[in-house]
Amino acid sequence: RILPESVVVDEATLKVYGKLENVKYSSQKPLPVTISLLNNATVRVQVTEDSPLFPRWEAATPSADVLVPETIQAMSGVTITKGSDSVKANFGGEGWGEVEVFYEPFRVTARLQGKPVMSLNDLGLMNFEAYRPKEAVSGKDQCASSLYMFDGPHNSKYLSGCPAGGCSTFASLREGLEACSGINDCGGVVMRPENGDLPFELRKETDLKDSPSKEQSYVKSCMKDCKHVAFTDLESATDSSLVGSCLEERCKKYPSLAAAQMLCINLNRCTGVVMTTDNQFE
Repeated sequence: RILPESVVVDEATLKVYGKLENVKYSSQKPLPVTISLLNNATVRVQVTEDSPLFPRWEAATPSADVLVPETIQAMSGVTITKGSDSVKANFGGEGWGEVEVFYEPFRVTARLQGKPVMSLNDLGLMNFEAYRPKEAVSGKDQCASSLYMFDGPHNSKYLSGCPAGGCSTFASLREGLEACSGINDCGGVVMRPENGDLPFELRKETDLKDSPSKEQSYVKSCMKDCKHVAFTDLESATDSSLVGSCLEERCKKYPSLAAAQMLCINLNRCTGVVMTTDNQFE
């Protein structure tokens, strides 16, 4: 909305000034707004900032403006009337052209011969971008490399709590793990038999707890100290050598961890995914 007490009409330049308030974020400073009445029945609406952190570009001279020079000149034959809930400007003779600026919600409507031809912010849904401090994320919610792995299944164990977006459910483990990888406050995935066709459910916490209903849990954690990766043949893997032979003649590479994990989940002989020195996944 425009603060009514901030509205100033400059009849010499045919400009209306005001302060645009963000009713959703009251802590944000009101934004200066200027409505200019220009030649060729042109109306310019400019919303700027007081002492902006990142100043927006503005034309320094008329020749650099996006409008042609003759349009930048002030409109002639204009009458401006300031009211309690709007400012109205009439031009081109009585009843021919009219521009009305409403205070709350902020709206600019242009009419020709009484018929609306243009309306700015007609639905009152003007979008504001407000500077806000970034919320701190706890250590368990983020990885320095943004790469995650999942430990499981942990039989007869469950994870408690829901991420901020809710305990979303999925039809396959692959879908659940992929979704959890992209959510900062997701701590893992729980398989709940009672969920029917969507048994895999996102959870917030990472501490395993005993489950009386035969749930299975997959705990999310940061991938650390990974120097080389390969799929290993389950039969050839040993306790002393996690990385063994490839599933095929050559280890296939994938551009993302999620892609490699999804394939590995569906291959019975795949026992893991690791990152190569060229930041690929095998």
